[in-house]
Amino acid sequence: MIIGGPPCQGFSNKGKKLGLNDKRNFLFKEYLEIVGKLQPEIFIIENVKTMLTTANGYFLDQIQNTAKQLGYFVEYGVLNAYDFGVPQTRSRTIIICHKNHPIKLPIGNHKKVNIEDAISDLNYLNSNQGEFESNYLLEPKSEYQKMMRKNSNKLYNHITTNHSKIALKKLALIPAECGKEYLSNELKGKQKFNTTWGRLKWKEPSPTIDTRFDTPSNGTNSHPVLNRTITPREAARIQSFDDNFCFLGNKTEICKQIGNAVPPLLAKSIGLSIIEQIKKINEIYINENIKIYNADSYKIVEQFINNSTKVNHIITDPPYNISQSNNFHTLRSANRQGLNFGKWDYDFDLISWIKPYSKLLDKNGSMIIFCSYKYISFIIEELESNMLEIKDVIKWVKTNPMPRNVNRRYVQDTEYAIWAVKKNQSECLINHKIRFIYVRFFRLQL
Repeated sequence: MIIGGPPCQGFSNKGKKLGLNDKRNFLFKEYLEIVGKLQPEIFIIENVKTMLTTANGYFLDQIQNTAKQLGYFVEYGVLNAYDFGVPQTRSRTIIICHKNHPIKLPIGNHKKVNIEDAISDLNYLNSNQGEFESNYLLEPKSEYQKMMRKNSNKLYNHITTNHSKIALKKLALIPAECGKEYLSNELKGKQKFNTTWGRLKWKEPSPTIDTRFDTPSNGTNSHPVLNRTITPREAARIQSFDDNFCFLGNKTEICKQIGNAVPPLLAKSIGLSIIEQIKKINEIYINENIKIYNADSYKIVEQFINNSTKVNHIITDPPYNISQSNNFHTLRSANRQGLNFGKWDYDFDLISWIKPYSKLLDKNGSMIIFCSYKYISFIIEELESNMLEIKDVIKWVKTNPMPRNVNRRYVQDTEYAIWAVKKNQSECLINHKIRFIYVRFFRLQL
């Protein structure tokens, strides 16, 4: 697995959004070059949500096309950390690419957490106070705070900024949970964003934390009631870092570590979702009489043959209307005309699977193969060459065929089933109350 977030400043709403003119926006190519060389089973890209739309979606298209050329299924979307138990509205593009299967993004349904839930238990400090390591002075007041403290007996990185006199003057003029609308025009400064000099609100989540949360003129990152910006520990809480996570380095480096991070609770949700989906892909369902494998049938059959496993019946329907290159979806777009599903579909290996499958049948085994009328002769010839005898070709006229209403396409509403048995069987029996030699019981339309 490879996980990474190519630089996002070129896409960010706080940046200049230069699009194609910002060299940093093309560093995803370096990331994908590493993917191409290492060929991981799965890789994930994280970035700001505007990456999806910058330059009319050019960067997203480039990532998708390159990933597909490397043989990956691509799924992407925007996730808001607030939906995953993080006390912050932080929307991020997440792209998940897997070698063998499409992996869906998780759905956020966690309990919502606000600023009061996140930081109200931390020691109250004024400007230029605090130490790298200190003791907790207050008891936890919320489940979130208990979770943050779970593995920590000490409080780390709870140190306030040494604000200038003018900054302290401005902050003193701003009431609790309010913003720079309370400042005179002279004190407001030249910042174009309305969110600068804003205080966080106890009952609301924080806006997106960035790398300059220690600067009041940078945005809404001042304490709800105290005349200072939030500390690195408070910012870490808002990002959902446990209290036992220590940040090392100088002040600027620590702010970058916290502000550029993917919130751990969001990352955890993505990781658990991927694990659960991969488990289901390889899942085996077993009860007293049934064992169901959700896996690559070729690999399973190979295992059966190696283990000398025998079965008495095989029913199969070789794919005829879905394309691997389209992530096995057929109705996402109305742009495709007719029934051309791509090279993979009409180059599908129609008969080579029959030989290994026939080895699984016991001496009285049988096989039913569903297919289109144009493949009947090819399949029968291969079955007979593998010591199977054709007992019937059954015509299935569908009263409810697969709908294909877009662009007025005609679709096949008839399918055929070829019934074959092992040669030299004395008789073919139907599972019926009265045993009798095979009698055709399907109505055929000729």
